[in-house]
Amino acid sequence: MAKNWSYAHAGGMKLGPMVCACCGKKVEGWYRFREKPDKYVVQHRECTQDDPTWAAMDAREAASRERHQALVKACIEFRAKWGITELDEIIGDAEATS
Repeated sequence: MAKNWSYAHAGGMKLGPMVCACCGKKVEGWYRFREKPDKYVVQHRECTQDDPTWAAMDAREAASRERHQALVKACIEFRAKWGITELDEIIGDAEATS
């Protein structure tokens, strides 16, 4: 597997014509890319599932969601115990993004 891949989402970063080098279809969603002297090589996430970086990215995202949920739970418990109403806005915002 080639080294020096970078990872991005098509909604935020576009490189050239955004056609997958593996399947030839338009790239949408998550993809990986690397720069060559004359162009960028772009590949769908779906076409590169054997790349372990995808699993590592998924694990980081899951850990972040778990941490966020634990934080909201702790804030709710703290508010219930101590009656700190200033946490209401923080909890409301956190629950809305969960």
